[in-house]
Amino acid sequence: EQQILEFKDSIQQQELDFVRILTSIYNSLYPELDKNTIFDITPNLKSDAKIQFTILPNNEMLSKGRNQGRTLIYDLSVLFHTIEKNIKAPRFLIHDGIFFFFFKTNFIELVKFLEDKKLSGYEFQYFITLNEEGTLSDKFADADKVNPDNIENEAVLVLSSNSKLFNQDF
Repeated sequence: EQQILEFKDSIQQQELDFVRILTSIYNSLYPELDKNTIFDITPNLKSDAKIQFTILPNNEMLSKGRNQGRTLIYDLSVLFHTIEKNIKAPRFLIHDGIFFFFFKTNFIELVKFLEDKKLSGYEFQYFITLNEEGTLSDKFADADKVNPDNIENEAVLVLSSNSKLFNQDF
């Protein structure tokens, strides 16, 4: 038990650094939500796990779209934490299907946040899939950053019923 408590004390600064990054991403994507406990590492000596991790426990994060947002925020936090601390790890992140049920306004805020990071000198790649029925028009509001034409122009690959991956039906 003493070793667990000492470990918790020894990582306090790392935890604070990570919380700062996670909070900045959370605040950028979900400015409308209350800021309760965002991230916490707590010794729980009465359980088998002994250490409990809590990530965005806010009840408002439990809807399907916001729960996926919680995953997005955590993944981005790990990416930017490794960049800021110069930890040897990949400088890219891949998300497939994470934006199902994601609010358009939160997607717009994500694009703005990532562009701000890029303009601040962060070097990273972020790969996503945007699976939409029909066309992209009017799917992401009228913001310049997520204008459907811009998304299509910046996309590495756009697939449709006429343009299939490897020209194959799967």
